Amino acid sequence: MDLLEKFFNENDVRIGKDFQVIPPVHYLSLNDAFYNYFLSSDNLKDTFHFIYDNKKQNRENLAFNFTGDKRAISMSILSFHRFIELHFKYILQKINPLLAVNFLDSKLDVFEYLHLELDVSKIKTVEFNEAWNRLKKCFKKYDKGSTDYRTILQQYEFILESDSIECIRQLSKWRNRIMHNGATIPNILAYDYFISQRVIPFVNKVFCADKTNLKNYEPHFFKTATKINIIEEFLEVKISLSEISQDNKPHEFWRKFFKIFHLKELGRCSYHHGINGRNIRSFLPFQMLENEDERVERFANSEKDTPYFHDLKTCNCCGNDSLVVYRNYIRDIPWASEDYSYWFKCYNCDYMLKRNVEDPYYFGLSEVPIFPSNDDE
Repeated sequence: MDLLEKFFNENDVRIGKDFQVIPPVHYLSLNDAFYNYFLSSDNLKDTFHFIYDNKKQNRENLAFNFTGDKRAISMSILSFHRFIELHFKYILQKINPLLAVNFLDSKLDVFEYLHLELDVSKIKTVEFNEAWNRLKKCFKKYDKGSTDYRTILQQYEFILESDSIECIRQLSKWRNRIMHNGATIPNILAYDYFISQRVIPFVNKVFCADKTNLKNYEPHFFKTATKINIIEEFLEVKISLSEISQDNKPHEFWRKFFKIFHLKELGRCSYHHGINGRNIRSFLPFQMLENEDERVERFANSEKDTPYFHDLKTCNCCGNDSLVVYRNYIRDIPWASEDYSYWFKCYNCDYMLKRNVEDPYYFGLSEVPIFPSNDDE
């Protein structure tokens, strides 16, 4: 063993062996996946409403103008795939640690195994496809009355359902195209359909099956500080493959698609507005203010002096009185259909949207309208 190899072997962090963590470490990949998914549409806020125009829904225009943050799209797919791969190995390890590794990859493994000297943690784990095949084999080989099946496998039986298999297959395909091709990603229609209609329902089943092991852990961004359940809201949006494949998509389809856009923005802000933020603690260095809410609300109030100020409201994402609604007179613009352009920003959790994607109230994501109606203007 050379010096560099020896140095790294003596200075690695063996999570689960040096110390235990809850949730299991592969849930960090789930956090990364959701964060990047929430972030993927952030740069479309000004122009997303143009997607309504049928002329703009051709392949090239969707790819160039509406895809969103390509890095976030790629990273979300890679992270969702990594979470599922590691979770499969996590299940295999609970059944038998040898099932998750390339056991007997080396002939020396036989002797170490026979002499009870084999250190499984030092053997390379299997790749995704092998882990998936071994897990499916476990469901076939283990008797349903056995302890391993009842205590481990039974809660994951949904993995064998056709929807789950199709989700895993497509996720693996996109992961491989991103990793080994690098020039192909799904456009916004395919991406948001796949993540919202296939991946999130599957991941939610994994999370629900794992609740006993997680000891009441739940990712903080699953719900906003105001108790909007982002995951449940995603699950309520139902888009069929035939519906999204239509050339002339009905208004009802775009209503559901815009709700997904709103949920991603709530998720982005809920992710940033983490545990410390919800405990009224500042993220700024050397500042742990007890009345952080008062500070951001004072700042929001100071915006009343700007010529664009329209209203100050309670934020439906974080619950603070720090959401400022702005407006700008645009009637002089020839193609403008309204007198004013409206947008809002919360100075506590960074929640920001324009009226071009409808009011959150329209989707049941706010108890009161944030933007004024045309009559109120």
